[in-house]
Amino acid sequence: VSMVVIYNTASLFNAREKLHNVLLTEALEADGHSHDCILPQRDGFEFSALQQLLERMLPEGHDSWQALQTVIYLLDMGFFIPKSDAVVACLDEPVDEALVLEVAAGAALGKRVVGWRSDVRSPFGALQDEFKGMHFFIPMWCDTMICEATASTSAGSASDEVQRLADSIDAALRDESVSRKGLSVGSGTIFMEIVEAAQLLFDGIDDVHSLHSEENMELIVSRYIEHQDALLKLRPRVIRNL
Repeated sequence: VSMVVIYNTASLFNAREKLHNVLLTEALEADGHSHDCILPQRDGFEFSALQQLLERMLPEGHDSWQALQTVIYLLDMGFFIPKSDAVVACLDEPVDEALVLEVAAGAALGKRVVGWRSDVRSPFGALQDEFKGMHFFIPMWCDTMICEATASTSAGSASDEVQRLADSIDAALRDESVSRKGLSVGSGTIFMEIVEAAQLLFDGIDDVHSLHSEENMELIVSRYIEHQDALLKLRPRVIRNL
C-alpha cells in the first residue's frame, strides 16, 4: 500500500476538536506517510457561506435549511466516502451520531475502516475492556481499532502523541493481512442510492479539495435546484404530533 486517500472523520464542534483534526491530518499527509486526506472542516463547505448562497439562488418559498442539510449529507456520504480508500474515525466520547453512520457507510462500501480512541470515559464498560468501555457496536464496523493512551503535559508531548497516532494509523492501513469487511452493495441499496444522488450534484468535480471554490459552489447549488425533487426523496416523511 502506498498513498491512501483517507476520509478523516471526527467531531468538529469546537476549537480543541478542530485543532486536533488538523494536526492529525497534517501528520498523515506529511513526508513519511504522504497520504491524501479529506478533512470535512477543510475540504467541505463552510456552513454559513453555503447557506447564504442557497438563500440567494433558491426560488422564493424554498427551504434553504433543508437544502443545506441535503447537500452536506450527500457531500459526506455520497461523494467524500466513495472517493476515499479508507475511513479513519475518532471514537472519543461523545461519539458523533453522523460519524457512526459514516463508519458504517465506509465499511458497507468496502473501504478500509480504522477507528481510534483516546478517551478515559467508559460509559459502556471499563477502560480495561477490549474497546475501552465504549459501545461495542461501533468498533465492530472497523477493520482495526486503535486504543491510544494520552498523558501530554506540554505542546511538545502533545505533538509527539499526534505523531504516534498517525504512525499507528499508517501501519494499520499498510497491513495487508487485515481483511476488508466490505459488503456486496448493488443497485437499489440505500448506500448506492446515496452515491447516485450525489452524482447529480458533484459529477465532474474531480478535485475533492476544490469544492468550496465560488465557481463549484454555484454549480452545485444550480444542480440542487435542477434536481431538487429527486434529491428530496432521500429525506424521511416527518410526522409532527405537536
